[in-house]
Amino acid sequence: MNVKNIREASDWFEVLQTTKRTQTAMMTLKPGKSSGSEPEGHKNSDQVLLVLKGKVEGEIADETLTLREGDVI
Repeated sequence: MNVKNIREASDWFEVLQTTKRTQTAMMTLKPGKSSGSEPEGHKNSDQVLLVLKGKVEGEIADETLTLREGDVI
């Protein structure tokens, strides 16, 4: 098993682990920035979002959510 520490992630988006069934990645967004210009869906996979610091606003279907430090969805 490959162990990777999230504090060593070097880019704003870095894939940490990938298997046939799952992928773990870390994304760092600066205040006021977004993850992309267009909404993105992953209908054939599950996604988990954990906010480690600050807050993030996101859209799921037609619902806008604000997640804060420690929130997971």
